[in-house]
Amino acid sequence: MDVILICSLAVVSAVVSKLLESDKEMKSLLTLSAVILIGVQCVAALSGAADAIEEFLKEIELSEEYVRIMLKALGICITGKLCSDCCKDCGENALASQVELVCRVSLVIVSLPLYKTVMKIALSLIDN
Repeated sequence: MDVILICSLAVVSAVVSKLLESDKEMKSLLTLSAVILIGVQCVAALSGAADAIEEFLKEIELSEEYVRIMLKALGICITGKLCSDCCKDCGENALASQVELVCRVSLVIVSLPLYKTVMKIALSLIDN
């Protein structure tokens, strides 16, 4: 993923959007187009990285359950951040805060099996 290109697109879109403040429809269309282009680039980069991650996880022989938990946590973080940012952009800061709170609680719930495993390991080390 070419970060410089994406950042350039974002900055140019922001500047042009600022110039088009009087024309709300064009401003919204420009911003939406830039967001879609950046999102498509991000998804394309993630699809290529998925194969590398899968290969890496096979090499280190990590339990499939732990990988599933980590991917769920990553999904919760990304989804929550996108949703929170959208709410903040709309001026709904209280709603954004609630979304962030729900995501944090979800992360704790999803990762409970990891906490259990860590506690077992810690207790076994203490007993020895």
